[in-house]
Amino acid sequence: MHEMPIVLNVVRSMDVYAQKNHIPDIKVVVVDIGEASSVVPFFFRSCWDPAVGQSYHLQNAALEINEIPCKAKCRKCGAEFRPGRSDAGCPECGYKGWNLISGRDISIKEILVE
Repeated sequence: MHEMPIVLNVVRSMDVYAQKNHIPDIKVVVVDIGEASSVVPFFFRSCWDPAVGQSYHLQNAALEINEIPCKAKCRKCGAEFRPGRSDAGCPECGYKGWNLISGRDISIKEILVE
């Protein structure tokens, strides 16, 4: 399970942010997880409580996860679409060359503080 180091990185980042900005407690952390990021939201969530237990600023912080779907852009016609399989072609022109333009990132979207 590779989610634990990622969760720990999020927690450390939030601790540094809280300390620099004199925030005593972070109540909620909202994280965007892309469908193609290789991070499984269930496992990310299961690592959350043990990770925040070691944090000063996130002791009771809740976690909200937004799952971001994949979006691709055809290199031939420019159509944007949600890819199915990695070998699927563009639904507009059938061309099999496309670039993933969203859905691979993990990011802290927002936090709620007192």
